Amino acid sequence: MSRPVLSIIIVNWNTRDLLARCLDSVESTVEAPHEIMVVDNASEDGSAEMVQRRYSNVEMIMNDRNLGFAAANNQGLRRARGDFLMIVNSDLELLPGSAAGMMDFMKKHPDVGMVGPKLISPDGTVQVNGQRFPTFIREVLGLTRLYRNRFIREWHDMNLGPLRTDFRVDAEVDALAGACLLTTRAVVDVVGLLDERFFMYYEDVDWCLRVKQAGWRVYYLGDVGVIHVASQSAIKYGLPKANAVLFASQYLYWRKHHGLLRAAILRLLSYWLLAMLCVKRSLRKLGRSRSAQS
Repeated sequence: MSRPVLSIIIVNWNTRDLLARCLDSVESTVEAPHEIMVVDNASEDGSAEMVQRRYSNVEMIMNDRNLGFAAANNQGLRRARGDFLMIVNSDLELLPGSAAGMMDFMKKHPDVGMVGPKLISPDGTVQVNGQRFPTFIREVLGLTRLYRNRFIREWHDMNLGPLRTDFRVDAEVDALAGACLLTTRAVVDVVGLLDERFFMYYEDVDWCLRVKQAGWRVYYLGDVGVIHVASQSAIKYGLPKANAVLFASQYLYWRKHHGLLRAAILRLLSYWLLAMLCVKRSLRKLGRSRSAQS
C-alpha cells in the first residue's frame, strides 16, 4: 500500500449520525492520497458498528472507555503515516477544497506550523476561530460572569479580543479551535503530541502555544470553510460534567504555562461558579416541583 499524503484522525463519542456525515464529506472532497482513522471512545450508540459496516477503508481504533479528546487523537497520530496530519471533529463536514486548501497554504508557507479553517454553522453563520491566547483578565471576567456585561465585553474584545472581526480573510493568530487542525509530521516531531492531561478543552490552545514557542506561525484561513455543528460530544456529556472538565483543564493550562498562583486563583473562582450553578439548578428543580404540585 502506498504511503498517504494526508492522515485524517476523527475522535468519536456517541455521535453516530454526525460521524457518518463527516466520513461522507471526507470521502467526497479529499482528493489527495489519504488515510482515515476513527478513534471511538467507547460509544454506546452503535458508532463503531456503523463505521465497520459502511466504511471499509476506515481504520478503527476502539477504546473500552472514554479516554478524552487529547489521548484519543494521540492514538491516531501515533499510527498516522502521512506527512500532513489533520484532526477533525466528528461533528464537522469538510467542503470541496477544504483539505487541499489547507495543505496548499502550508506548502507555500513553510514557516507556518498549524492552520485551521473557517468554521461555518449549519445555518450559515461564521463561528469565531483563531484568537489570542487566553488572558488572566479574560478568564477572571468569564468565571465571575462580568464578561456578560456589554460594556466590559466591548472593552475586553477591543483590547484583548481576537484582533479582528472579519473572519473571511486569512490571519496569523495565537490559537485555533481543535475542531479542525492541520499540521505536519515535521512539526509534531518537534513539539510533540497533544498533552493527554487535558481530557477535553484547552488541549488545542496548549498545542498551538507549543507550536509558536518552537518558532512556527499559526494561521486561520478565512477562504477555506468547513461545516461545524459544534459541541455535540460536550452536550451528550452533560453541561455540569462538561463545565467541571472545562475548569479542570483551565487549571492545568494556567498551572503549566503561567504558574501556580494564577492557576490557583482561577481554580477557586471556578469552584465558586460551579457551586453557584449547582444552587441555580436546584432552585429551578424546586420551582418546577412546586409548580407541578400546585
